[in-house]
Amino acid sequence: MVRQAVRLRGSMSAAGIAKPLGTWLARGRYELLRPLARGGMADVFLARRRAAGIDKWLVVKRMQPGSAADPWSLDRFVREARLSMSLAHQNIVPVFDFGKIEDQPFLAMERVEGSDLGLSLARAAEHRLSPLLAAFIAAECCQALDYAHQRKGPDGAPLGIVHRDVTPRNVLLSWAGEVKLTDFGIAAITGDPTTKLIGTPLYMAPEQARCEPIDARADIYAVGLVLRQAVSGVCPRPGEDREARLAAARSAELVPWSLDEPIPPALVAIIDRATAPAPADRYADARAMLADLDGFIVAERAAHKAEPPARQLASWLATVWQGVLEGHEPETVAETVDLIDSLGVAACDAIGSAAVRSFTATAADEARSPLPLLPRLAGVPSLLETRALRIRARGLARRLRANPRRILRSPPTRTPAGLGAMVPSARARMRPVLQIAAALIAAFAGVGLVGALTASIAASLALAAGLGLATVALFRKRIV
Repeated sequence: MVRQAVRLRGSMSAAGIAKPLGTWLARGRYELLRPLARGGMADVFLARRRAAGIDKWLVVKRMQPGSAADPWSLDRFVREARLSMSLAHQNIVPVFDFGKIEDQPFLAMERVEGSDLGLSLARAAEHRLSPLLAAFIAAECCQALDYAHQRKGPDGAPLGIVHRDVTPRNVLLSWAGEVKLTDFGIAAITGDPTTKLIGTPLYMAPEQARCEPIDARADIYAVGLVLRQAVSGVCPRPGEDREARLAAARSAELVPWSLDEPIPPALVAIIDRATAPAPADRYADARAMLADLDGFIVAERAAHKAEPPARQLASWLATVWQGVLEGHEPETVAETVDLIDSLGVAACDAIGSAAVRSFTATAADEARSPLPLLPRLAGVPSLLETRALRIRARGLARRLRANPRRILRSPPTRTPAGLGAMVPSARARMRPVLQIAAALIAAFAGVGLVGALTASIAASLALAAGLGLATVALFRKRIV
């Protein structure tokens, strides 16, 4: 996310990634601007989509050709799409598009303007995170995990989602101080086998490293390790290579606490409980850990008056990344591609019905008239009727300015029953005013609070004017 600190897992260059795009269709759906990362089976790009003159910046994750040919990798990618599109939470990066082009599946997700926690901690040797901010980040992760752990399927049964890869690199921090969890690519649900080792050894729970059955407490363990690294600045698990780290994970071995940096005992107690070797000794769920973290945050804020944690986090990020913050315009465009939704959104409903409509609609679908913001109410004029009423209102205003005496004139009658004859005429004079008020209400409906207030005021003025006209027509003598 930062131009001078783009994380590339393995050797990768912009030219190396852009080269396979030459065979992709170029119809203007997404512009892949530059590579952001490379994983074991997918490449991640900063992308842009233009529609109706508006630029939408996002992130596109596209499977590599070799991985797309592997059934197991393809199944993992499709599962990630199904699961991610069913999750909608402020602390989870939303995925809103899913499809494939030339047998290369892709995901399109929100672009978080910021950096990840791992890169930020690596740059923050001289600007360590305060215990309050470390607890705040962990609390936001717990909120995301609690939401995911509690998700239910269409039948109402718990899905049993376990992220299985909570690491500092998968915790995104926006420049505004937001915290979002990402990458549910290896998440497990109820019934998934646990015989295959999946995850990052540095942050694995012991039972996950031993390929034993896992539940939400494995994610709590990982959050505890992330919190410990954030507050201490030291990777909590020893080992120079993958095998050494796996061995340490299986035996629940952690680096001893350093006495050089005093850490509040309350926070140490939270971390030690979250990273207990036995799952039964940990927090029962993410909500229980969140409650203790909230208590610590409240106590810290009461003892040290300061800005809200989100603003403090934004200030910390600005200090850490000073001089290298990402600009708003990309330097190069890798390729313009058309990502066609051929896997289908309907498949996402196997997990839940919260899948949003794909961004990759056809041109004919884009040209279709948008749905009305509100259903049409009885007595409220349609769009064409509203336009006609607006024209009529302008004409009435011109006539009133030109000859107000003529507009206010009573109906011609000289009989004693004239007052009774005037009533229908007064109603007739009020009808166009009431129609104008209805037109104003219809014109401003669905445009938010400001529009509602504007419509209410305009309708009130119109009704008052109508009553005034009726009163004058009833009780004023005829003006010749």
